[in-house]
Amino acid sequence: MLKVSIIVPNYNHSKYLEQRLESILNQTYPDFEVILLDDCSTDNSLDIIEQYRSHPKVSHIVYNEINGGTSYKQWYKGIQYATGELIWIAESDDWCDLRFLECLVPHFEDKEVALAFSKSIDVRSNVVNLKQIQLTNGFKEYVGDEFIAQSMLEGNGIRNGSMAVFRIEKFLRLQSQRWCEMKLAGDWMLWVELANKSKVVEVQDALNYFRIYDGSASNRFTKLGLDLIEGLEVLKRAIHHIDKNYSKLKLYKSWTKRYNMYRQHFNKGVAPKVIIEYLKFDFMMFILFSYRLVRNSIRKIYYLIFK
Repeated sequence: MLKVSIIVPNYNHSKYLEQRLESILNQTYPDFEVILLDDCSTDNSLDIIEQYRSHPKVSHIVYNEINGGTSYKQWYKGIQYATGELIWIAESDDWCDLRFLECLVPHFEDKEVALAFSKSIDVRSNVVNLKQIQLTNGFKEYVGDEFIAQSMLEGNGIRNGSMAVFRIEKFLRLQSQRWCEMKLAGDWMLWVELANKSKVVEVQDALNYFRIYDGSASNRFTKLGLDLIEGLEVLKRAIHHIDKNYSKLKLYKSWTKRYNMYRQHFNKGVAPKVIIEYLKFDFMMFILFSYRLVRNSIRKIYYLIFK
């Protein structure tokens, strides 16, 4: 039986923390340890964490003295304490089906599988419970470059860390830890690196509950344009791994749409920085990107004049 090291990085999620931990500690899969990390919370998170100090499944409780500034540094720190063959980053504001590990871990019996993930359900911050689903046990297995080409070029196909489990042996062989230096796209970069030259399994059942709410760190980073600035860095790495097995035109159109989707959220002065990154990434993408921006602007002017 493979042991899972479950890393719970917390920052000011006291209102969700007990539900998160109970959904972990009551997993039907028995072989796991829990590593609790707190990044200088200012709420009563530490009081809740201390209630679990004597729990037999809790192997480490680690409190930062200085806030790390990004959750990915906490991920990396937690992995250093891990003793299991598999890693699960269970974000402190999410929760999961009690059969999450039971459904994902068996796929790692195939030693070529480096990454497995379930489907996920978005829930608003005030939701506290959902009806347990009927399992289908369906899954799809990908060769790594196929998965990257299909799910990682136009966006992050595993958009929430809590929905994934990965093999620590593959993680330790990664040549770059650039992902943990990123602010927003670190998980996206990590999935690309783990999928490279490995197998990936997508479990068809929705076993993860991803809490969404205003004021999250991801919203703040979106205002800085990091979905696109860091995203283009991930894209470049992903293309390197799949040996150009993709449609450039489709990709260019997709990333133009991404710009139009995110630009309305940018802080003042961010748009020019993002446009420069498009130019640096690929000149032909920049040409198509610019053409579509100009065309859309002309249409808006035409509409204002002749409406």
